[in-house]
Amino acid sequence: MKKLYSGILLLMIAIISGQISYTITPNPFNETDAITLTIPGSQIDESAWGISNNAVYFWSWSLDANYQNSQDCPTNGSWNNSNELNKFNYNSTADTYSLSFTPTAFYGRTGIGRFGFLLKDKTGAHQTTDVLVNVGILNISMTNPAANSLTSVPSGNSINIAATANVNATFQLKANGSVINTTSTPSTSYSYSYTVTGDANMELIATDANSNAKNATFILQVPRNVVSEAIPSWIRQGINYHPTDQTKVGLALYAPFKNFVHVIGSFNNWTVNDTYLMKRDTANPDLYWIELSGLTPQQLYTFQYRTNDLKKSCRSVFSADSVFL
Repeated sequence: MKKLYSGILLLMIAIISGQISYTITPNPFNETDAITLTIPGSQIDESAWGISNNAVYFWSWSLDANYQNSQDCPTNGSWNNSNELNKFNYNSTADTYSLSFTPTAFYGRTGIGRFGFLLKDKTGAHQTTDVLVNVGILNISMTNPAANSLTSVPSGNSINIAATANVNATFQLKANGSVINTTSTPSTSYSYSYTVTGDANMELIATDANSNAKNATFILQVPRNVVSEAIPSWIRQGINYHPTDQTKVGLALYAPFKNFVHVIGSFNNWTVNDTYLMKRDTANPDLYWIELSGLTPQQLYTFQYRTNDLKKSCRSVFSADSVFL
């Protein structure tokens, strides 16, 4: 659910309605189109909700073209006091609730790929389950791997990349910005066997007959073979300076549940390079370490740790003979 609570009693489940049916006109639609969302009145039991004057409210949020970066609708109000601007219009003749809006204006943003909503009473005591609506004449959905995912694939192995579109489209697949596959015959499905040779930021682009385009991104990563070796006696967790050689610095990081760790920084142009793959201590396998050599004394260097799940530490700074943290 979009709205989260703490300490909710199980009894509250009884006042959350199930999946609702709805229509949107026109459909499909772009983010700049004026649309009308209509809910059959039978979807809401006003008496069970304890509402009068058909006071049903729209609680909504939007996501970007990659279905990320969720932002609440500016006119939601607070959960226990919905804004009157988000109150549905009730048509007693048709017994329907409706709300008309243009997504870009309503959500106060552009680049909308999807919006979500639920129906609720003014105070939030009753609500429906969440509904997600794709925005755009063209939409792409990754079948394998999932959009925005990180997938580990050994070098030399293949992975089947598959996706579907809601209208006929041509597809273009990129790895690290380079085109590796294109289709020329419009279709609603895409499948390609890609042989992995290294880490790759992947992008699949679908383009329809009207030149509308949507993309999906994901990451393929090659697992690393980490060397197990006893940590030198002069290196402890953190930044360490060699006792006799000012051109050497030792770094050590305690990183449980991580498969491998790289050091990226000003000394390697902030790129992932296996020369800077940290070793694993034999006595403590959760302790990763590396010895950097060939540094210039009194020169400042900045760096970060980058783990296999793409997590990065805060930037740290060192020189070859002083600590700057």
